[in-house]
Amino acid sequence: MNRAKGYMKNNLQQALSLDEIADEMGMSVSRFSHLFKNQTGRAPKQWLKRVRLQKAARLLVERPDLSVKEIAGAVCFNSSRLSRELRKQFGVTPSEYRRRAQAVCGTENHLSSD
Repeated sequence: MNRAKGYMKNNLQQALSLDEIADEMGMSVSRFSHLFKNQTGRAPKQWLKRVRLQKAARLLVERPDLSVKEIAGAVCFNSSRLSRELRKQFGVTPSEYRRRAQAVCGTENHLSSD
């Protein structure tokens, strides 16, 4: 499943279907989904959404030069979906997440990357 995770991480800016990912792995959708969930504890789409949110959160802090719209596009969300998902995950809007992180960390990059 490392290859599948790598494929998804390398294509965060694209809309990925389960069909496409499973095909890339040479498996049926049902087999791929079953194996992925058994090995990661998450369904492929849940895992992908989580990774997209993590990247967006990281970009909000590390790239103050990028707008929320640009960051949303980098992880295949539109601005309103990114706002909704960040509020659900962290309880704040993208702009507020950025402000709070910068207040804690300053403008320097203090996040470790995966």
